[in-house]
Amino acid sequence: MIEKLTPQYLAGLFDGEGCVSVNQCNPGSGWRRVIVNLGLTNQEKLIRTIAEIYPGGVTPRNNGFLQICFRREGAEKLLDCIKDHVIVKEYQVKLGIELFKLIPKEFGPCQLSLQQQVLRMRLEDLLEDANYKRATTNLQGIPPGEIIESESPII
Repeated sequence: MIEKLTPQYLAGLFDGEGCVSVNQCNPGSGWRRVIVNLGLTNQEKLIRTIAEIYPGGVTPRNNGFLQICFRREGAEKLLDCIKDHVIVKEYQVKLGIELFKLIPKEFGPCQLSLQQQVLRMRLEDLLEDANYKRATTNLQGIPPGEIIESESPII
């Protein structure tokens, strides 16, 4: 099973069944967190193997569907592994990687400069917008990172 989990194979799974998104951390805080999920139906052994390699919690859903919500360490490791191989969700993966760079690993006071905080909020908005557009339009032909390359030296 593990030999099957090449970066290319994982990227294909993620392109079809994965998601990088943001949601509100604490109501009123203004900060959002990066969420990285992967879900498959009737593939419990595969899902549990992936969750062991890329730490995450496995949650059963309806009709044999299992979802992994990757913890930060697992999410960063997975996104780094698939970044050169994803096709459909390349833009979201790159945004997720850049967002993790701007999120402190330790809880406590935020140590980001004002410029970094603004960039983080912009990246969060771009990720949210990319997911909305992917759901409502065809984004093929739009180069990944096109919007923020002119705004940030990060991507």
